[in-house]
Amino acid sequence: MDLDSRVETASQSTTSGESLLNEHQESKVNSIVRYALFCEHRKQPIKREDINRKTAQSRLRDVFGMEMVELPAREMVTSHNPTARRAAAAQKERTTSKAKWILCNALDLPTTPDAEPFIDWDCQAGLMGITGAILSLIFLNNMALPADRLEYYLQKLDPHPLVWGVSDDRDRTSSIQQLLANLVRMNYLDRLPLGSAQPPNSGVSSQAAAGQDTTTSYEYRWGPRAKVEFPLMHMARLIANVSGEPVTPALLRKLEHVCGQPLSEPPS
Repeated sequence: MDLDSRVETASQSTTSGESLLNEHQESKVNSIVRYALFCEHRKQPIKREDINRKTAQSRLRDVFGMEMVELPAREMVTSHNPTARRAAAAQKERTTSKAKWILCNALDLPTTPDAEPFIDWDCQAGLMGITGAILSLIFLNNMALPADRLEYYLQKLDPHPLVWGVSDDRDRTSSIQQLLANLVRMNYLDRLPLGSAQPPNSGVSSQAAAGQDTTTSYEYRWGPRAKVEFPLMHMARLIANVSGEPVTPALLRKLEHVCGQPLSEPPS
């Protein structure tokens, strides 16, 4: 075989190899995108470690108008016990080493209040509405709300169980607990233990707390997904709109006081 023939053969082999590599990469990117969309539909965090985030991000933005955002770590309960503190620190290190992502909208929000949602999966508007209401209650209680008090508020609100995404063939307390369990599973809420006694002066009857574990009190806080999807300033504006008040510096200072955190515009 002469030199020209060997060069041509080598060139064809290189082209064929690059083509196979591109096909493999394209297949992997498509698989990642499908996996990310499936997780978002189920409200599950994206856990796969070997994802090519840079390439998949570009595909998600260009085709779906969405992007992957890393979830912050869950809050850990602090303790004065040295053993418990070491265990919590070890758990935090293991948690931070396993990054998780969710899909978020990367498009500009519509300016008209009656605009249709970009994506409507399984008619989730009702579930998102009750989720926003729960998060606003926690926001207005220094970002932590005892479980019995939250259940009491939801019983007073009394929306239809089907709006929450749970079946209506159960009693109201069980439906509320199922809703809260679903929101914990979807990372919108964190449920943390407080101790053996209920908070004093909670204004909740024993009937309202029926079905809860009576040996331990719990509180609900914002979960990792809530912190990404509901920036604090957006929640402050939502509360102002519902109450019919303009968003003024005085109102923002008041909301900063009740939520216990500074309010600032989220990064664009």
